[in-house]
Amino acid sequence: WRVESDRTAGPLWTGDGVYLRGAGADGPAYVDAAPPRRDSPGRRGGIAPLAARWADRGAWQRFTIHKGEDQDSAPLSAVCYGETLFLETHYGTFADAHAGRVLARWANRGDWQKVAFERAGEDARAGEL
Repeated sequence: WRVESDRTAGPLWTGDGVYLRGAGADGPAYVDAAPPRRDSPGRRGGIAPLAARWADRGAWQRFTIHKGEDQDSAPLSAVCYGETLFLETHYGTFADAHAGRVLARWANRGDWQKVAFERAGEDARAGEL
């Protein structure tokens, strides 16, 4: 996935919003976090996996970068490649990986929620995040 932000230049910082662009079913799309489904009669509740479904960058597609609970009070901390990060969804949970799926089930930051940005392909040569 390619990481994009609303910034036009400079580094990303703790608390910044990012968008993850990847291949959707109908072409390039942004990863979104649908809100948890509520239990209702005849319908099982739960969390929908994160998915690249739409070409728009809205609230569902925005993830907020956090470095860790011990660094939340230091907002002037630029994001570095390979650094452990956490991606918060618009409804307050953090992206996590489990059993081959990427979800956003809990509001805590643990080992399942750790991610890191890496340079890849042409972006590595261009120096883009």
